[in-house]
Amino acid sequence: MALPNVEVLGLAEAGYALEDFATAECNLWRANLSGANLHNAFLYDAGLQGANLSGANLRGANLRRIFLWSAKKGGGFESADLRMADLSGADLTGIELAGVWFNAGTKWPEGFDPEAAGAVLVGG
Repeated sequence: MALPNVEVLGLAEAGYALEDFATAECNLWRANLSGANLHNAFLYDAGLQGANLSGANLRGANLRRIFLWSAKKGGGFESADLRMADLSGADLTGIELAGVWFNAGTKWPEGFDPEAAGAVLVGG
């Protein structure tokens, strides 16, 4: 599913199946994506300010250059699956990743320490 320049403010449903979802410059501000299946999603340059991604499957997702500032203030990545996800270029300064899974294939911004932010290294 490819949707360029989508704006979805305050999306209120959880558990969406958006596997292989592809968009650039997508506005998902305040979207409730808790439990969503975003496996292999392409969310390059997406605005995720205030989005709830707790429990979301982001395995293999391209999250390069995403904007997350409200996720740092209680937004949600809790228990998200970031194995093989690409977060290079994302500003993760001060973000808490308690219970988030990642693996050796997860790409982080240069100098970012995921374990210090609470993420858990897992296999696969």
